[in-house]
Amino acid sequence: MAGNPRRRGAQQSHGGQGGGWLRRRGPHRSRSLFTRATAPWGDGPHYHHIGLYGYRRDALRRFVGLRQGVLEKREKLEQLRALENGMRIDAALVDTIPLGVDTPADLDRAREMLKPAP
Repeated sequence: MAGNPRRRGAQQSHGGQGGGWLRRRGPHRSRSLFTRATAPWGDGPHYHHIGLYGYRRDALRRFVGLRQGVLEKREKLEQLRALENGMRIDAALVDTIPLGVDTPADLDRAREMLKPAP
């Protein structure tokens, strides 16, 4: 997350549900928290958010019909639309952080990796 305002961090609540997303802006953090209990923002655990989503057909149909809520508009994070409307998002921990494409430099790196072998 450090040094890249487009990267999001995540906290995970007990039971594997997403606990919160945050985005760094300037010297302060903009926070989105959606657990039943307040999560600590100082001590962890905090996780790197990969942002890979899978939907069941009915859930996706519902999601695309929802209006943006206050949190989504403020944070520019579409998953908050689902949460503000009572939908559940589960999270899982993985052992590695895959390449993210969040900046022009990331895109250049991804293009280089995808070039055909000579």
